[in-house]
Amino acid sequence: MNLQQLDQMLRQITEHELEYKNGKTIDYASIYDTRIINGKKVLFCNFGKLSVRNGGLLLFAKKHSRFQAFPEHCHSDIEINYMYAGNCTQVINGKKYTLSEGQLIFLNSDTVHQIEPLGEDDILLNLNIENKYLTSNFFNRFSSESIVTRFFLDALTEGVAHNDFLIFHSQNSDRLRLFIGEFMCEWYSPSLVTADILNSLLTLILTETINVYKHELSSQEDLNKNPVIPVLHYIEANYQNCSLTDTARFFNINPNYLSNLLKKHTGYSYRELVLHQKINTAKQLLRSSSMSVIEIAAYIGYNNVSFFYKKFQEEVGCLPGDYRQRIST
Repeated sequence: MNLQQLDQMLRQITEHELEYKNGKTIDYASIYDTRIINGKKVLFCNFGKLSVRNGGLLLFAKKHSRFQAFPEHCHSDIEINYMYAGNCTQVINGKKYTLSEGQLIFLNSDTVHQIEPLGEDDILLNLNIENKYLTSNFFNRFSSESIVTRFFLDALTEGVAHNDFLIFHSQNSDRLRLFIGEFMCEWYSPSLVTADILNSLLTLILTETINVYKHELSSQEDLNKNPVIPVLHYIEANYQNCSLTDTARFFNINPNYLSNLLKKHTGYSYRELVLHQKINTAKQLLRSSSMSVIEIAAYIGYNNVSFFYKKFQEEVGCLPGDYRQRIST
Protein backbone atom coordinates (compact mmCIF):
# COMPACT_ATOMS: atom_id res chain seq x y z
CA MET A 1 0.00 0.00 0.00
CA ASN A 2 1.26 3.49 -0.87
CA LEU A 3 0.18 6.87 0.48
CA GLN A 4 -2.30 7.48 -2.34
CA GLN A 5 -3.96 4.11 -1.76
CA LEU A 6 -4.05 4.82 1.98
CA ASP A 7 -5.80 8.14 1.35
CA GLN A 8 -8.44 6.48 -0.82
CA MET A 9 -9.04 3.76 1.77
CA LEU A 10 -9.33 6.19 4.68
CA ARG A 11 -11.87 8.37 2.86
CA GLN A 12 -14.01 5.44 1.74
CA ILE A 13 -17.14 5.01 3.85
CA THR A 14 -17.12 1.61 5.50
CA GLU A 15 -20.21 -0.56 6.07
CA HIS A 16 -20.29 0.36 9.74
CA GLU A 17 -19.94 4.07 8.96
CA LEU A 18 -22.79 3.84 6.47
CA GLU A 19 -24.98 2.29 9.16
CA TYR A 20 -24.05 5.09 11.57
CA LYS A 21 -24.76 7.66 8.88
CA ASN A 22 -28.21 6.14 8.42
CA GLY A 23 -28.99 6.47 12.11
CA LYS A 24 -27.82 3.23 13.72
CA THR A 25 -26.56 3.62 17.29
CA ILE A 26 -24.38 1.36 19.41
CA ASP A 27 -24.66 0.45 23.06
CA TYR A 28 -20.98 0.83 23.88
CA ALA A 29 -21.62 -0.16 27.50
CA SER A 30 -22.34 -3.69 26.27
CA ILE A 31 -18.96 -3.83 24.52
CA TYR A 32 -16.53 -2.18 26.91
CA ASP A 33 -15.89 -2.50 30.61
CA THR A 34 -16.42 0.50 32.87
CA ARG A 35 -14.22 2.25 35.40
CA ILE A 36 -14.81 4.88 38.07
CA ILE A 37 -12.73 7.99 37.38
CA ASN A 38 -13.10 10.98 39.70
CA GLY A 39 -16.30 9.49 41.07
CA LYS A 40 -17.88 9.03 37.62
CA LYS A 41 -18.49 5.80 35.70
CA VAL A 42 -16.91 5.87 32.22
CA LEU A 43 -16.14 3.28 29.55
CA PHE A 44 -12.77 1.60 29.85
CA CYS A 45 -11.04 0.68 26.57
CA ASN A 46 -8.37 -1.96 27.00
CA PHE A 47 -6.66 -2.19 23.63
CA GLY A 48 -3.91 -4.37 25.04
CA LYS A 49 -5.90 -7.42 23.99
CA LEU A 50 -5.80 -6.23 20.38
CA SER A 51 -2.10 -5.34 20.27
CA VAL A 52 0.36 -6.69 17.79
CA ARG A 53 3.11 -8.49 19.68
CA ASN A 54 5.49 -9.39 16.86
CA GLY A 55 8.99 -8.57 17.98
CA GLY A 56 7.74 -7.06 21.24
CA LEU A 57 5.52 -4.52 19.49
CA LEU A 58 2.65 -3.41 21.71
CA LEU A 59 0.59 -1.14 19.48
CA PHE A 60 -2.87 -0.83 18.03
CA ALA A 61 -3.86 1.57 15.22
CA LYS A 62 -7.13 2.31 13.45
CA LYS A 63 -9.27 4.96 11.78
CA HIS A 64 -11.92 6.38 14.09
CA SER A 65 -15.42 5.66 12.78
CA ARG A 66 -17.33 8.68 11.46
CA PHE A 67 -20.97 9.74 11.93
CA GLN A 68 -21.25 8.46 15.52
CA ALA A 69 -20.36 10.04 18.86
CA PHE A 70 -18.08 8.05 21.14
CA PRO A 71 -19.14 8.56 24.78
CA GLU A 72 -16.95 9.39 27.76
CA HIS A 73 -14.18 6.83 28.08
CA CYS A 74 -10.60 6.30 29.10
CA HIS A 75 -7.84 3.94 28.01
CA SER A 76 -5.54 1.45 29.63
CA ASP A 77 -2.70 2.88 27.59
CA ILE A 78 -1.40 6.04 25.98
CA GLU A 79 -3.40 7.25 22.99
CA ILE A 80 -2.27 9.42 20.11
CA ASN A 81 -4.97 11.02 17.93
CA TYR A 82 -3.83 12.48 14.62
CA MET A 83 -6.22 14.61 12.55
CA TYR A 84 -5.50 13.33 9.06
CA ALA A 85 -8.20 15.48 7.45
CA GLY A 86 -10.90 17.90 8.56
CA ASN A 87 -11.62 18.72 12.19
CA CYS A 88 -12.64 16.94 15.36
CA THR A 89 -14.15 18.14 18.63
CA GLN A 90 -13.24 16.27 21.79
CA VAL A 91 -14.44 16.86 25.32
CA ILE A 92 -11.53 16.23 27.68
CA ASN A 93 -12.10 16.38 31.42
CA GLY A 94 -15.34 18.27 30.73
CA LYS A 95 -13.83 20.92 28.40
CA LYS A 96 -14.17 21.11 24.60
CA TYR A 97 -11.10 21.13 22.35
CA THR A 98 -11.00 21.24 18.55
CA LEU A 99 -8.33 19.28 16.71
CA SER A 100 -7.63 20.66 13.22
CA GLU A 101 -6.10 18.92 10.23
CA GLY A 102 -2.47 18.03 10.84
CA GLN A 103 -2.68 18.47 14.61
CA LEU A 104 -2.02 15.74 17.13
CA ILE A 105 -3.19 15.10 20.66
CA PHE A 106 -1.39 12.97 23.21
CA LEU A 107 -3.71 11.46 25.85
CA ASN A 108 -2.31 9.76 28.91
CA SER A 109 -3.94 6.63 30.28
CA ASP A 110 -7.07 7.22 32.37
CA THR A 111 -7.68 10.61 30.74
CA VAL A 112 -11.47 10.89 30.40
CA HIS A 113 -12.60 12.15 27.01
CA GLN A 114 -15.38 11.82 24.46
CA ILE A 115 -15.40 12.38 20.72
CA GLU A 116 -18.23 14.18 18.95
CA PRO A 117 -19.47 12.80 15.59
CA LEU A 118 -17.10 13.20 12.66
CA GLY A 119 -18.33 14.37 9.28
CA GLU A 120 -17.59 12.65 5.99
CA ASP A 121 -14.49 14.80 5.38
CA ASP A 122 -13.14 14.31 8.91
CA ILE A 123 -10.52 11.57 9.22
CA LEU A 124 -9.15 10.87 12.70
CA LEU A 125 -6.42 8.26 13.22
CA ASN A 126 -5.99 6.54 16.57
CA LEU A 127 -2.71 5.03 17.74
CA ASN A 128 -2.67 3.28 21.11
CA ILE A 129 0.63 2.48 22.79
CA GLU A 130 0.72 0.12 25.75
CA ASN A 131 2.54 1.64 28.71
CA LYS A 132 5.04 -1.20 28.93
CA TYR A 133 6.09 -0.49 25.35
CA LEU A 134 7.61 2.79 26.51
CA THR A 135 10.57 1.23 28.28
CA SER A 136 14.10 2.50 28.64
CA ASN A 137 15.13 0.27 25.71
CA PHE A 138 12.72 2.13 23.43
CA PHE A 139 13.83 5.58 24.56
CA ASN A 140 17.50 4.73 24.24
CA ARG A 141 16.94 5.31 20.52
CA PHE A 142 16.52 9.02 21.21
CA SER A 143 19.27 11.53 21.71
CA SER A 144 19.41 12.57 25.35
CA GLU A 145 21.89 15.40 24.78
CA SER A 146 19.08 17.92 25.26
CA ILE A 147 17.68 18.32 28.77
CA VAL A 148 14.42 19.49 27.16
CA THR A 149 14.18 16.25 25.19
CA ARG A 150 15.12 14.28 28.28
CA PHE A 151 12.44 16.08 30.28
CA PHE A 152 9.81 15.21 27.68
CA LEU A 153 10.88 11.57 27.45
CA ASP A 154 11.00 11.22 31.24
CA ALA A 155 7.43 12.49 31.34
CA LEU A 156 6.43 9.66 29.02
CA THR A 157 8.39 6.87 30.68
CA GLU A 158 7.54 7.80 34.25
CA GLY A 159 3.96 8.75 33.40
CA VAL A 160 2.64 12.26 33.48
CA ALA A 161 -0.01 12.77 36.17
CA HIS A 162 -3.25 11.06 35.21
CA ASN A 163 -5.88 13.16 33.43
CA ASP A 164 -3.14 14.90 31.47
CA PHE A 165 -2.97 15.52 27.75
CA LEU A 166 -1.01 17.60 25.26
CA ILE A 167 -2.20 19.12 21.98
CA PHE A 168 0.54 19.61 19.40
CA HIS A 169 0.04 22.31 16.78
CA SER A 170 1.78 20.20 14.15
CA GLN A 171 -0.31 21.31 11.18
CA ASN A 172 2.80 22.66 9.41
CA SER A 173 4.84 19.49 9.89
CA ASP A 174 5.01 17.67 6.56
CA ARG A 175 7.34 15.13 8.11
CA LEU A 176 4.85 14.12 10.79
CA ARG A 177 2.15 13.59 8.16
CA LEU A 178 4.57 11.51 6.10
CA PHE A 179 5.71 9.37 9.03
CA ILE A 180 2.16 8.72 10.24
CA GLY A 181 1.04 7.98 6.67
CA GLU A 182 3.83 5.44 6.21
CA PHE A 183 3.02 3.94 9.61
CA MET A 184 -0.62 3.40 8.62
CA CYS A 185 0.41 1.95 5.24
CA GLU A 186 2.58 -0.60 7.03
CA TRP A 187 -0.15 -1.26 9.59
CA TYR A 188 -2.82 -2.01 6.99
CA SER A 189 -0.47 -3.82 4.62
CA PRO A 190 2.19 -5.57 6.76
CA SER A 191 5.51 -6.59 5.26
CA LEU A 192 7.78 -9.44 6.34
CA VAL A 193 9.57 -7.09 8.76
CA THR A 194 6.56 -5.08 9.88
CA ALA A 195 7.56 -4.98 13.57
CA ASP A 196 10.92 -3.37 12.76
CA ILE A 197 9.35 -0.88 10.36
CA LEU A 198 6.58 0.13 12.78
CA ASN A 199 9.09 0.46 15.61
CA SER A 200 11.29 2.74 13.50
CA LEU A 201 8.37 4.82 12.24
CA LEU A 202 7.02 5.27 15.76
CA THR A 203 10.45 6.54 16.81
CA LEU A 204 10.31 9.07 13.95
CA ILE A 205 6.74 10.08 14.86
CA LEU A 206 7.64 10.74 18.50
CA THR A 207 10.89 12.48 17.57
CA GLU A 208 9.14 14.87 15.21
CA THR A 209 6.40 15.42 17.81
CA ILE A 210 9.09 16.41 20.31
CA ASN A 211 10.58 18.73 17.68
CA VAL A 212 7.19 20.41 17.20
CA TYR A 213 6.71 20.62 20.96
CA LYS A 214 10.08 22.22 21.60
CA HIS A 215 9.66 24.72 18.77
CA GLU A 216 6.21 25.72 19.96
CA LEU A 217 7.24 26.22 23.56
CA SER A 218 10.39 28.12 22.66
CA SER A 219 8.26 30.64 20.77
CA GLN A 220 6.11 31.38 23.83
CA GLU A 221 7.31 33.96 26.31
CA ASP A 222 4.73 33.56 29.06
CA LEU A 223 6.51 31.77 31.89
CA ASN A 224 3.21 31.20 33.68
CA LYS A 225 1.90 29.09 30.77
CA ASN A 226 5.08 27.03 30.48
CA PRO A 227 6.95 27.37 33.77
CA VAL A 228 9.71 24.83 33.13
CA ILE A 229 10.46 24.38 29.44
CA PRO A 230 11.64 27.97 28.76
CA VAL A 231 14.06 27.71 31.67
CA LEU A 232 15.42 24.41 30.35
CA HIS A 233 15.89 26.05 26.94
CA TYR A 234 17.79 28.89 28.61
CA ILE A 235 20.05 26.41 30.45
CA GLU A 236 20.72 24.55 27.20
CA ALA A 237 21.80 27.76 25.51
CA ASN A 238 23.84 29.15 28.43
CA TYR A 239 25.02 26.11 30.38
CA GLN A 240 28.72 26.98 30.01
CA ASN A 241 28.57 30.01 32.30
CA CYS A 242 25.00 30.51 33.57
CA SER A 243 24.06 30.77 37.24
CA LEU A 244 20.82 30.47 39.18
CA THR A 245 20.87 34.21 39.88
CA ASP A 246 21.44 35.12 36.22
CA THR A 247 18.69 32.76 35.06
CA ALA A 248 16.20 34.06 37.63
CA ARG A 249 17.03 37.63 36.63
CA PHE A 250 16.47 36.77 32.96
CA PHE A 251 12.95 35.49 33.74
CA ASN A 252 12.36 38.23 36.32
CA ILE A 253 11.55 35.81 39.12
CA ASN A 254 12.98 35.04 42.55
CA PRO A 255 15.96 32.60 42.53
CA ASN A 256 14.49 30.49 45.35
CA TYR A 257 11.16 30.28 43.52
CA LEU A 258 12.95 29.20 40.34
CA SER A 259 14.95 26.58 42.20
CA ASN A 260 11.82 25.12 43.80
CA LEU A 261 9.96 25.21 40.46
CA LEU A 262 12.64 23.18 38.70
CA LYS A 263 12.88 20.69 41.53
CA LYS A 264 9.11 20.21 41.53
CA HIS A 265 8.71 19.66 37.79
CA THR A 266 11.96 17.89 36.88
CA GLY A 267 13.11 16.28 40.12
CA TYR A 268 16.48 17.99 39.75
CA SER A 269 18.02 21.10 41.24
CA TYR A 270 19.26 23.95 39.06
CA ARG A 271 22.87 22.90 39.61
CA GLU A 272 22.08 19.29 38.68
CA LEU A 273 20.37 20.37 35.44
CA VAL A 274 23.37 22.46 34.43
CA LEU A 275 25.64 19.52 35.25
CA HIS A 276 23.50 17.16 33.17
CA GLN A 277 23.69 19.47 30.18
CA LYS A 278 27.48 19.85 30.53
CA ILE A 279 28.09 16.11 30.82
CA ASN A 280 25.66 15.30 27.98
CA THR A 281 27.47 17.77 25.74
CA ALA A 282 30.81 16.27 26.76
CA LYS A 283 29.55 12.79 25.85
CA GLN A 284 28.41 14.03 22.46
CA LEU A 285 31.81 15.64 21.80
CA LEU A 286 33.64 12.52 22.94
CA ARG A 287 31.62 10.49 20.46
CA SER A 288 31.68 12.78 17.46
CA SER A 289 34.77 15.02 17.67
CA SER A 290 38.53 14.72 17.90
CA MET A 291 38.78 17.29 20.68
CA SER A 292 40.98 16.28 23.60
CA VAL A 293 39.49 15.78 27.05
CA ILE A 294 41.14 19.03 28.20
CA GLU A 295 39.61 20.91 25.27
CA ILE A 296 36.18 19.42 25.96
CA ALA A 297 36.40 20.34 29.64
CA ALA A 298 37.19 23.94 28.73
CA TYR A 299 34.45 24.03 26.09
CA ILE A 300 31.71 23.04 28.51
CA GLY A 301 32.92 25.51 31.14
CA TYR A 302 35.31 23.57 33.39
CA ASN A 303 38.74 25.09 33.80
CA ASN A 304 39.61 22.50 36.42
CA VAL A 305 40.13 19.27 34.47
CA SER A 306 40.34 17.15 37.61
CA PHE A 307 36.90 18.42 38.65
CA PHE A 308 35.55 17.54 35.20
CA TYR A 309 36.96 14.01 35.50
CA LYS A 310 35.29 13.63 38.89
CA LYS A 311 31.88 14.86 37.75
CA PHE A 312 31.98 12.85 34.52
CA GLN A 313 32.72 9.64 36.41
CA GLU A 314 29.94 10.35 38.90
CA GLU A 315 27.43 10.89 36.10
CA VAL A 316 28.53 8.29 33.54
CA GLY A 317 30.30 5.68 35.64
CA CYS A 318 33.63 5.87 33.87
CA LEU A 319 36.33 8.38 32.91
CA PRO A 320 36.02 10.43 29.67
CA GLY A 321 38.83 8.54 27.92
CA ASP A 322 37.29 5.19 28.82
CA TYR A 323 33.91 6.39 27.55
CA ARG A 324 35.40 7.44 24.20
CA GLN A 325 37.21 4.13 23.83
CA ARG A 326 34.09 2.14 24.72
CA ILE A 327 32.00 4.04 22.17
CA SER A 328 34.59 3.65 19.44
CA THR A 329 34.72 -0.13 19.92
